[in-house]
Amino acid sequence: MAGRREGRAARAGSAWRAAALGLAVGLGVGGGAAFYLADPPAPGYVAEEGGIDAVTVTARTFADERKAPARAARAPEWKALAPSAGVVRRADCEAGTAVRSGAAPFVLDDRPVVFLRLSTPPWRDMWPGTRGADVAALQKELRRLGHKDVPKDGYFGTQTAAAVRQLWESAGGNAKQDWVPLDQLVWLPERSVTPVSCPWRIGDKANLGDVLFTVGGGLASLTVSLPPDAVGGARVAALGEAAAPIGEDGSIDDPGFLAEYAKTTEFADFLNDPASALNVAVRLAEPIQVAAVPPSSLYSLADGAGCVMDESGPLRVEVVASQLGETFVAGPVLPSRVVVDPAGTKDSGQRCE
Repeated sequence: MAGRREGRAARAGSAWRAAALGLAVGLGVGGGAAFYLADPPAPGYVAEEGGIDAVTVTARTFADERKAPARAARAPEWKALAPSAGVVRRADCEAGTAVRSGAAPFVLDDRPVVFLRLSTPPWRDMWPGTRGADVAALQKELRRLGHKDVPKDGYFGTQTAAAVRQLWESAGGNAKQDWVPLDQLVWLPERSVTPVSCPWRIGDKANLGDVLFTVGGGLASLTVSLPPDAVGGARVAALGEAAAPIGEDGSIDDPGFLAEYAKTTEFADFLNDPASALNVAVRLAEPIQVAAVPPSSLYSLADGAGCVMDESGPLRVEVVASQLGETFVAGPVLPSRVVVDPAGTKDSGQRCE
């Protein structure tokens, strides 16, 4: 028996050296390159001295790291449009900095443009004496901004006019202006919005309807699709130092991770071409312990599970991955030494449950 093992080992070593010599001759003729004959690379398991019938295996930490295809969902987009034409004389707008209701970040010619969150979009100029639901919406927002004397009656009276004059004065406009013209007003859908782009600079010429800034349109969430052979268990998405939990449905909605992913070249390509593929690096949230065994040590394989013959007897294991000639197995008890080619084991009564 020992002689047969030694013969097999000798033949395997001779075959390896012959292949290496053939490679050296094929590549080295006329090339002046130096080659040496090396032993074949050692696997993660270690062959026992005197043969290859049994090998010692070691435990490893396995996180099942891989790239998974992903779908991106973008936030709804909203654009603030110039209410009139004019030369930009003030542009207090910066991407990532909120614009709040009551602010006047732009001046076109000599007219400050005020942004207001109103419960209903304005549709006409509002003057002293105007009455209606739009006036009531204006009064409600003026009170929220601190003008407590403004009534709630929907009538543009004395107190409302006084609050409007203060509004224009604080915006750097005419302190005597007691009306609200549409060409100086931008309606906000929320009390505060955060631009993702602010293209205007002082001296630029804006036209009616030009986009002053854009809100939204960024990355709202990612959803990854794990392949069928992925190891079960909670997972996280990883990008550099950033990591985020992945929901049971594959969703990623962590704001910090999404902000980092939105900076990647891959996402920039997606914005230019929504047909571009997106991938996310994923791994197990809690790595598991596995043993790397030779594929030939496994028997009775079915549905991703099988057996190995350990020194303590047959062990039931789950196959979690294979790479570079090794098979990673997990189970309640990990093998420490396995029979490489357990021929006849299935028929010898050595079963595992």
